[in-house]
Amino acid sequence: MRIATLQLSPRIGDVEGNIRRANTLLSILEKKLERLNGGTGAEWGGGADADSARGLLDVLVLPEMAFSGYNFPSLKAIEPYLEPTESGPSSRWARDTARRLGCAVCVGYPELAEAKEGPPPGSSLSATSLPTKKHNEPQQNGYVGYDKNETETKPTIGDDTVDLSSSNGATKTIEQEEEKINENNTSSNSTAPIRFNSALLVSPTGTTLYNYQKRFLYYTDEPWASEGRNGKGFFHLPLSSSTASTTTASNHTSSPTASAAVTIPTAIGICMDINPYKFQAPWHLCEFATHVLSSGAKLVLLPMAWLTLLSPLELELLADRPDLDTFKYWIMRFLPVIERGCVNGEGEGNWGDGIIIVFANRVGEERDGFRIGGEGDGVARYAGSSCVVGVRRKDRGWGTELEGAEIVVWEMLGRGEEGVCFVDTEREPKMVFRVGGRGRGDEGEDGDESS
Repeated sequence: MRIATLQLSPRIGDVEGNIRRANTLLSILEKKLERLNGGTGAEWGGGADADSARGLLDVLVLPEMAFSGYNFPSLKAIEPYLEPTESGPSSRWARDTARRLGCAVCVGYPELAEAKEGPPPGSSLSATSLPTKKHNEPQQNGYVGYDKNETETKPTIGDDTVDLSSSNGATKTIEQEEEKINENNTSSNSTAPIRFNSALLVSPTGTTLYNYQKRFLYYTDEPWASEGRNGKGFFHLPLSSSTASTTTASNHTSSPTASAAVTIPTAIGICMDINPYKFQAPWHLCEFATHVLSSGAKLVLLPMAWLTLLSPLELELLADRPDLDTFKYWIMRFLPVIERGCVNGEGEGNWGDGIIIVFANRVGEERDGFRIGGEGDGVARYAGSSCVVGVRRKDRGWGTELEGAEIVVWEMLGRGEEGVCFVDTEREPKMVFRVGGRGRGDEGEDGDESS
């Protein structure tokens, strides 16, 4: 597969300006694709080679709320930027871009939906009603840490290996957590429009594939958004004709609604969806990763606006280097996938039995936003580090459930740089992590690195 993300630094409320920023990055992506096709690198909109990039990409993923910005302090502040379901500026951009590139496009946006049976506006648990302890704890890259006195052990990743503790019992209470979500989503009916933090996915022809609504709300979402009402997030993504022929057919199916003959089962979440529900569910449940497994997804799309505690100076000085603490946390939230999600990966470049995860984060800083617990400074800084990751089991039957699994990284952007993350999963990855073992190279900090 060929996958790309645009790592933007959106300015809050500057929709037109943010779209221009995205188009600037798209011109870079187009040139990358044209080089693959032997094109000249002409810009969109003119010249004989204007369509030379078409059909060379399978999916383009943008961050959460890519064009509106994310950290709004209140419902009143975000109201001017709410977009009608599938028909606002984000939707128009996605459809135009999908038709131009001949690929699927995923973009996050703040949705204003028509009233249906489901939660009324403001039905989500308010930020101020959550336990004070949770709000007063420092944020760690977009999540809140557990009390050190808790008996549950969180997995960790070592310097050059992945050391993940057991998740036995991960499904024991998952049904109970789902019941809590359903209770929140069906508490009453309302005739007023409902607001969601959403992601729209469109096909290469510009038709809607799926409109996903974020289910697990972060503190910043709660003043204005309701929990998603349209399911956990699963659809079949059509592949372009140029890559469908090289994709293992056994794990992909034909879809009557897709514009291509071959599709790949795809799960989607938005940022906080990979965390424990309201930071209160047991760590080991890994609700989103469990959904990935139960759905049979082979591709995972994650538009994000993931935070970091790094200072502005740290972000500036190390802008082109990934935030590896954030990356390690993301990987830990997919422990069930690493344990049980892939069993027959054989050979480099074969992803018929592996799972590909796309982390599409943003960068930059937003001020005068939501103050968590009423005590924050209203400043949000984002961790960047967008990447495309694969999970597979290299050696069948070797060691424990975790041992023998591999985590490969084809590309990862820096923590502070705007840019394009483009990968072809048929090519060699830049980094390979062997779970529970030493890396194969001398890349001492984070595993082996290959060209």
